[in-house]
Amino acid sequence: MRIPLGWLGEMVELGSKVTPNDVMAELVKVGLEEEGSHGGDISGPVVVGEVLSFEAEEQKNGKTIRWCQVRVATSGDEEIRGIVCGAANFVAGDKVVVSLP
Repeated sequence: MRIPLGWLGEMVELGSKVTPNDVMAELVKVGLEEEGSHGGDISGPVVVGEVLSFEAEEQKNGKTIRWCQVRVATSGDEEIRGIVCGAANFVAGDKVVVSLP
């Protein structure tokens, strides 16, 4: 089972400097086995992008994805990237976080 630290922090007091490894060590002390920790590691640089346009496309599972055209600036060079997104809480012109490969 995966347990996000944010969710666990709503149930018990963790403290501001608790790491996933700290939590795993405490769980082992009380006899609970852990298999590993999965972080939200980011593999590339994170930049700000501007949504230029998007097209919504409904999927067979009933969810909607959005094919977005996003202007990103890396090292002073602007380029437009196609990004697939499942979020619905944005409009053209919004600034968004983009994790580049």
